Amino acid sequence: DISLSQYKQQLLSVEDAIKTATGDIKVELIDLRNKLFEVITLLQGGVNESVSAKNDSKESSHGNIDDEFLQFQKEINQLETADKDESKCDQNVHDELCKVLSSMEGNKCRAPFRSQRGEIGYHNAIIFSTDLEDDIDDIQDVMVKVMFCNPVCEEMRPCPYFLDGHCKFHDNRCRYSHGYSIKYSDLEEYILPDYSDVDRDSRCLVKHEDGLWHTAVVEHYLGDHKYFVKDSDSGDTITVDAHDLLPLNQLALSDDDTSSSESSSSESESVAEFRSPNGASCYASNEINYSVQVGSSAMGEWEQHTTGIGSKLMAKMGYVWGEGLGKNSDGRIEPVEAIIFPKGKSLDKCAELRSVSGPESVEDRFKAEQVKQEKRIKKMENTHESSIFTFLNQNVGRNSRELIRTELPKKRPSSDQASNSNKTQGTDLNFEMYSVGEDIKKTKKEIIKLQQSLQRNAERNEAACAQMKQKMTVQTGILRNLEAKEQRIGEEINKKKNHKKIAIF
Repeated sequence: DISLSQYKQQLLSVEDAIKTATGDIKVELIDLRNKLFEVITLLQGGVNESVSAKNDSKESSHGNIDDEFLQFQKEINQLETADKDESKCDQNVHDELCKVLSSMEGNKCRAPFRSQRGEIGYHNAIIFSTDLEDDIDDIQDVMVKVMFCNPVCEEMRPCPYFLDGHCKFHDNRCRYSHGYSIKYSDLEEYILPDYSDVDRDSRCLVKHEDGLWHTAVVEHYLGDHKYFVKDSDSGDTITVDAHDLLPLNQLALSDDDTSSSESSSSESESVAEFRSPNGASCYASNEINYSVQVGSSAMGEWEQHTTGIGSKLMAKMGYVWGEGLGKNSDGRIEPVEAIIFPKGKSLDKCAELRSVSGPESVEDRFKAEQVKQEKRIKKMENTHESSIFTFLNQNVGRNSRELIRTELPKKRPSSDQASNSNKTQGTDLNFEMYSVGEDIKKTKKEIIKLQQSLQRNAERNEAACAQMKQKMTVQTGILRNLEAKEQRIGEEINKKKNHKKIAIF
């Protein structure tokens, strides 16, 4: 009875152990429970047998039971030892997994991010922390939190208050990121940015003042690790440093980027390259064919008559003189010529004039006006300087004197008449002297203005400087004539004064 109760107690212990056991240990415990159940059944059957049979087989059965009990104790000890070894092995695996995950914190990687529109794209990130709360045997099932290095939206931007430990919002309530949870198996290897492939029209990400990175296109490399880029959204052009620029190259931020790159590559395959007669490289599709023709006139030739602002703006935008327009330098080389048609004529009349004699261009009109101006200046240089007073003295005065000679009889003038005539001549000379002096002042002012204009345009426009020099030459000749005339009038006045003094004496 005592052994039967012991077996029953052991059977209960085994059943309790089966409830918590797993794997192979549970199978062994179930096998042990079946054996105990058979032993107990046998013991209970022996009690119901006759007393004589019991007494005869008491010693042998008791010996068998003791042997089975010893075997049972041995198996229990083995199971306990196996449980201890397995728990110790599991603990070692867990500790090793913790070490590996701790060493991964701070490593760079590429993590997927699902936007609000459902697009999934891989972005550069840093492993911020790992989740070790659950008992996980495989490292691929570990959940990690990452912080994105190049956030393109507010949900990806790391919260600065969280990083300082002062954010008062929960992870799900903060507008910024407290770490994006993702499986370790979904991470990709980090790719170093390659700036050697950055060229014109290369796609990239550019950091703005708000801390977000926006897509842009490289326009030009300025040197000293600086790039001139054009924002894809706003169209603005800015200059950025290399550390604020991430070349995309073969990286795709979303599924749309992958599909667009594939479509662009397929389109590029359908475009054929050919060369124009002058050797310039051109591209043509199956529908449109065109070639670049070199013109006879140089680009910007008209700027010899202007300040040259057009050439300066084109050079600032990257135009290289002698090449065609366009980013591939395969555009037109000959400038678009402005045409002048008569006023008030219909389009049919203008087309008729163009087909018959050819329209007059602005350049031809300007050259004709320039020739007329040169002839006018040359004529002014050859003409003798004369004022309105000289004209009046030569014509009106001569006619009045001739009229007096013909109408009045010749007689000797009296002394009063002689003195009055002398006074009148003196007044005329003084008035003419004053007018000549005023003309000299005006001419000097004009020369000073021309000199100032010449200094301002000395380095800008050579044609305008040549015209100003011609005008200065003309004005200088006029000034010399006026000064000579003033000197003659002064000598005449002094002569009359001396004559008057001699007559009085």
